[in-house]
Amino acid sequence: MNYAPIALFVHQRPEFTRQTIEALRANPEAIETELVIYADAIDNEASKTNVESTQQLIATTTGFKAVKVIHRQQHMGRARSILTGVSDMLREYKSVIVVEDDLLTAAGFLQFMNQALKIYTNERTVGTIHGNQQFLTSAQETPFFLRYFNSAGWATWNDRWQLFEHDAKKLLDVLQATEQISDFNLDNSFQFSQHLQTTIDNPQPNWETCWYASLFIERKLSLYPPQSLTTKISTIDSESNDDAAADQKSAPHLNHQQDNTTPDTVFISPTLSTVASELAIVESVDNRIALSDYLRSQTKNIHELSKNQRPTTSLIRRLGMFFHR
Repeated sequence: MNYAPIALFVHQRPEFTRQTIEALRANPEAIETELVIYADAIDNEASKTNVESTQQLIATTTGFKAVKVIHRQQHMGRARSILTGVSDMLREYKSVIVVEDDLLTAAGFLQFMNQALKIYTNERTVGTIHGNQQFLTSAQETPFFLRYFNSAGWATWNDRWQLFEHDAKKLLDVLQATEQISDFNLDNSFQFSQHLQTTIDNPQPNWETCWYASLFIERKLSLYPPQSLTTKISTIDSESNDDAAADQKSAPHLNHQQDNTTPDTVFISPTLSTVASELAIVESVDNRIALSDYLRSQTKNIHELSKNQRPTTSLIRRLGMFFHR
């Protein structure tokens, strides 16, 4: 089997990066997988030490079929680095698995992603593959589809990436003209359309919401695993991805587990290939409702907390949310 390459985006979080790479390396498929690491450049003097430590770490990375490090010559920021990196990868490869430097992956992550990429490669209704469904409190019996994008470990194909529309205003205009705002906002459980509005004049675009909107307008479905195969290591509070304090925190476990289970003990069973033939390529109504309820409840929590403090990205992520940045 030909395994899709991994695009890993890093900047100035050496400890998080180490954990992310170790978790990926624990996947049995890693030894047959190419790893391409995009390392953003120093953005200010305060980040210099962490950036240099991160670059030293990735320079010695092993355990994959091949490791290629691409050093940005100038600081690009998270959004531009990911957009250009994914585009570059998909000019060379048919598909790509995208991971950021604050993500723990289970040992079944690469298996699931590669199986899905192979099975649905010619099924144009499917736009992306995902490793996280943390909005569900328990594992499902089978994978499922949603019209929703989650950036916590995902994959796509080069032909689907061609659908990406960078113009947030154009996307918002289409959603408004076709009266799809409520559906796009998941029955108004979270105001993703407002993210598009604020992105219009933002030099650092909210690429996740633009990608979500692009897929949504084209009526593409996203495949999710029956249990979460990824989790964020900890919280972040800025685009610069400063990990001075957060690096000291322990990584949370997958699937809301409270025991000492580590990510590399979680596998998909049964494998996707055994259930895909019976899996209808339609959105799961029940899981869409579950996602909407989750977003609505977490939004309510943010509103309550914001009475006493500003709801920063860090605060949102501490609530376990994967809202688009």
